[in-house]
Amino acid sequence: MGTAVIDGRILNAIEGQRYLIHRSNEKEYADLGESGVCIEVVNGKKGSSIFIERTDEYTLYFGYMHSHYSTDDDTDISELAGLVDGILHNRICVASVGSRTKDGRFEWRGSTYCTSEKAQNADAETLFSPEYSVYKRRMHCNELVLQYWDGALDKVLPVSTK
Repeated sequence: MGTAVIDGRILNAIEGQRYLIHRSNEKEYADLGESGVCIEVVNGKKGSSIFIERTDEYTLYFGYMHSHYSTDDDTDISELAGLVDGILHNRICVASVGSRTKDGRFEWRGSTYCTSEKAQNADAETLFSPEYSVYKRRMHCNELVLQYWDGALDKVLPVSTK
């Protein structure tokens, strides 16, 4: 069985970026299986890299977020390619809610993608409505983290205790 092929729309979205190809023969990528492949779009800035896995589905990892897409659905593939392009151009960020442990680690509770424009003036309640009350009250979230491709744009904001 051959290596999984990455759709051209996704390759076009990462054109001009430095990236690495990972396969299951690398210890930390063994779960890709015999034909799976992972593209790591390397972030030369201080932000997170993007990982796009192709197995029986596509999985996109960026910051605290990951999402799944069909490998044979044109709409899913177009959405994935558009999302990657938006992240790479800082038009889309990952908004995550959670809390800090005593040793300073962020304990993630939930994430969503949002446009950078919406994230500029938004708070956790706006970004996570209607789930906000669950995150705030039941999961004790007190921090909103906005992650961009350009890590210099990242923000950490308190979650309102109102």
